[in-house]
Amino acid sequence: MQLSDYTDVDWSEAKEEARNEMILAAKRRSVITYGCICKKITAVNISHIDGRFYKLLCDISREESEKDRGMLSVVVVAKSDGRPGDGFFDFAATLGYDVSEKQVFFAKELNKVYEYWSRN
Repeated sequence: MQLSDYTDVDWSEAKEEARNEMILAAKRRSVITYGCICKKITAVNISHIDGRFYKLLCDISREESEKDRGMLSVVVVAKSDGRPGDGFFDFAATLGYDVSEKQVFFAKELNKVYEYWSRN
């Protein structure tokens, strides 16, 4: 399946639904699993193993990072270890973040997102 399988309106709605769920998690200073957030997205049918889901998370993180609010998708984690997957760190590197120490980067970025959304 390709992104073109969705209408622009459906894709925008899916991004907004995902973003809102991530913001709720950040405001609670918690995380949400990949599977759980996919279930919350109703505008499109998407799975956490679908490449389009990765694009959705990247789009949101790019937009949030450009506004200096941190990579919002840092709150989306694997159920198995409570951390974002390797794709998160790979994408962060393309945005210019230093991810040489993944756990340190994860903790700092999570705190940045928590701090921003706890005030807004």
